[in-house]
Amino acid sequence: MTQISRLAEAISLSAIDFSMNQSCQANLIIAGPICSGKLPIADCLRMYFSGVKHYKITLMNQASFYKSLDEMELYEQGYKVDAMEAFHTDEFVSKVKMLFEKGVSSSPYYNMNTWTRGMPEMERQCATEEQRKALRTKSELFLFHNPSAVNVFVGTHTIQLLKDVVPNCMTIYLNTDFHICMERRLSLECYRKVANIKTIKSKNAYYDFVQEEVEWSIAPQKEAADIVLKANDED
Repeated sequence: MTQISRLAEAISLSAIDFSMNQSCQANLIIAGPICSGKLPIADCLRMYFSGVKHYKITLMNQASFYKSLDEMELYEQGYKVDAMEAFHTDEFVSKVKMLFEKGVSSSPYYNMNTWTRGMPEMERQCATEEQRKALRTKSELFLFHNPSAVNVFVGTHTIQLLKDVVPNCMTIYLNTDFHICMERRLSLECYRKVANIKTIKSKNAYYDFVQEEVEWSIAPQKEAADIVLKANDED
């Protein structure tokens, strides 16, 4: 069992214990910088709960609510994809509220390779508006509230956005070393696309650009987290 699997198992057991003691559903909010390890932990949680009787997992990712690049401000170093303003935050919060209030919600399909929502290339090939509407419907992931489900909300700003919205929640902040996050990030083509290639080559300039936003808008959430996980190396 890997370190991250053991960590996910510990979180899962804590969530089950919490829900049994409180006689309520467990909701997990996982926040942290880009490439801090949020999705790997969420995937391990999904795998763990798939083997636990009577428990299911529903996952909603803040990254699905990114704006397209033409809606973001372009700086000399690139786009501030770490900033709160890079997301449709009101829509994200309203979709989370809808999950609890109406029992059903949806999360848009977002293409990180093109930084666009939906399937615009396929939409352009549609002959009629009805076909485009049907395609847009298919590009939405529908989520259903289940009393026996463990809801997991993942994103860069989820503690700040959802702590007072999601009931009975356990909040986790991944305080992964900044340089580890950046090395992982720049190894992914989708994130290289949102940075000025010249500032990537001059790492200090791009690192400073990102670190300023992380320290200002993401890192303060660890003060409000129930659990802060620190990682200093690749494990």
